[in-house]
Amino acid sequence: MDWVIHHKGEPPFYHEVSDIREWDKNFLEVDDETLSDIIEAADYLEMGNLLQLCYVHTWRDE
Repeated sequence: MDWVIHHKGEPPFYHEVSDIREWDKNFLEVDDETLSDIIEAADYLEMGNLLQLCYVHTWRDE
């Protein structure tokens, strides 16, 4: 819910790691289980921007 409130009125776009803003980086600094839960919820709720953020965030280490 925090992510939705923070981005109200300004849908973000994430294509590369460099597109991730500091607030979003801090939001996703969670353990793997929690990140998996966020991804599952974003997919279920059809929140494409949040889902994209999670995928780009997970690719940062590759």
